[in-house]
Amino acid sequence: MNRVLALTSLSVVLASCSSPTATLKDAEAKTVEYNCDNGQQVTLHFPANSATALLERLGNKIPLTRQDSDSGFVFSNGPNTVKGNDQEIRVEIGRMMPIRCVVGDIEVSS
Repeated sequence: MNRVLALTSLSVVLASCSSPTATLKDAEAKTVEYNCDNGQQVTLHFPANSATALLERLGNKIPLTRQDSDSGFVFSNGPNTVKGNDQEIRVEIGRMMPIRCVVGDIEVSS
C-alpha cells in the first residue's frame, strides 16, 4: 500500500514539473484569423481550457500562456505577447513596435 502511494505521489510530482507543449492539435477548440496593419496575417488557436494559445505568424507557431488581464485577454511567453479580444489584437514581439490586427478586411497603410 505504501509503495503504491509513493509511486502515485511521485508521478503527480513529475507530471507537475513537465512543461506543457502547445501544438496545433491541442489548440483546435477555437481559431481566429486576424489581418494586420502591416499586411501580415496572424492566427490564434485557443485550446478548450484557455490557459494557452498558439500564435501563427510568418510560418512560425509560437506557444503562449494566459496572463492576468482586467479586460480582454493577454497571452505571453516573455518576448512575444498578444493582447486584445476576438475582434482586435496587438502583437508585441521583442522590442518591435506593436502590430495592430483585426478580424476581417482592413486597409493597409502605406
